[in-house]
Amino acid sequence: MDGARGPSILIFIGAFCITLTACVFDWSIHKAWMFAASFSDLQQLGSICQHSPSDHESIVGRHNVAGDFLFEQDTACYPHSMADASAESVVPLLFDHPVDLAWPFPNAILPTKGYDDLPTSSEEGGGPFYLPNWSQTNRQSTDFLHNLRVQWRQKILDQQFDRQLLAYVAQGPSADPLFSAETLHPFMNELNHFIRMHGLTPDWSIREHQPMRLGILTALSTILGDNDTTFFGALQAGVSTGFKTDLPLFQ
Repeated sequence: MDGARGPSILIFIGAFCITLTACVFDWSIHKAWMFAASFSDLQQLGSICQHSPSDHESIVGRHNVAGDFLFEQDTACYPHSMADASAESVVPLLFDHPVDLAWPFPNAILPTKGYDDLPTSSEEGGGPFYLPNWSQTNRQSTDFLHNLRVQWRQKILDQQFDRQLLAYVAQGPSADPLFSAETLHPFMNELNHFIRMHGLTPDWSIREHQPMRLGILTALSTILGDNDTTFFGALQAGVSTGFKTDLPLFQ
């Protein structure tokens, strides 16, 4: 876990930090573990050593018969009793239905989760302002794409483009595009309108040997206030290799 964002991620997903000491699980050494979990039933495993420092064997700086550090080798595995207790705590998550189910029907027993119900997804990679789940009510950043996303989502559902995508993927690799230019035209028109509303000019051109709409991506990056303001400009110009010239600085 990223050390800088670790604590905020734990709070965001509602995790519990649970400390488990070796002596509680019949292992008399100076050692403890801490686990972060969003399953509240695991809290019952939490423990604190009630013994004096001299009651347990120290493993710091000691070696086993093979010459390896005792701390790294012989104490790396969890005690059997701790593993058994952990497994017993999570059994309800695995065996909550009393009968065998035929394969076509497992989705029928899955509960329907509300948009704001915990736990929520947490996508790592770009920091706390790059989470794509806008159904959450505690978002702090501005939802610039709200209107466009609502329009497109309804259009996709009305015309069942989501099911077409699933069927296309299920049939295996194909050289033919999934959607025709005629199908994509209404989406492009709405994106043109969206970009112009922000005072920008849509550019759908494609450079040779670079099959991406870099002009459109640049416009969206500008609308979203992306801090990396030089990225798409460098792609459009052709990213420098640094040969005889300095590499461009990225924000």
